[in-house]
Amino acid sequence: MSNSIVLTSKYEVNDTVKFKASLAESLGSDTDLQKRIKVILDQVAKEAKASMPKDSKVSIRSVIKTQSGDGKDPIELEVKGEESTLTVSGTINQTLDVVVTDAFSLDSDVDTSVSYTKEYSLTDHQSASRIVNILSALKAFDEGKKFDNALISADLKSDAQESENTAG
Repeated sequence: MSNSIVLTSKYEVNDTVKFKASLAESLGSDTDLQKRIKVILDQVAKEAKASMPKDSKVSIRSVIKTQSGDGKDPIELEVKGEESTLTVSGTINQTLDVVVTDAFSLDSDVDTSVSYTKEYSLTDHQSASRIVNILSALKAFDEGKKFDNALISADLKSDAQESENTAG
């Protein structure tokens, strides 16, 4: 069972789409997350170098994906009057998709490449560290700072509570 993080602020978010996008981007630039990504990419590079064909060139591309394990939007934002409520899903998952490409020339001087993709989990499911990460991410963009400065509550809501609330 996981917990959603619910933050309520006396700040009225004007552009909810932009706010959610900025938060998702900021969550992806967290220092601890960047360290985990570096470790993963270093390992991928080491493996790619060990298995690359002679006279080939290896390139590595990666992208962070944020999704909810329960099929819902991982970041929800509800604005009512002058109050905004941000809910970050407890089942949010961040993955690093890595594409490794070996480029080389065949004997017939034809350039070719072979690619493969791997997915690595980046998610830390401990509630305390997730709250710290979200608060840090809010401080990384202007509207997030305003939301954080007017914060009036921070709660954990279990998925069981949410199921009861939607069923009742």
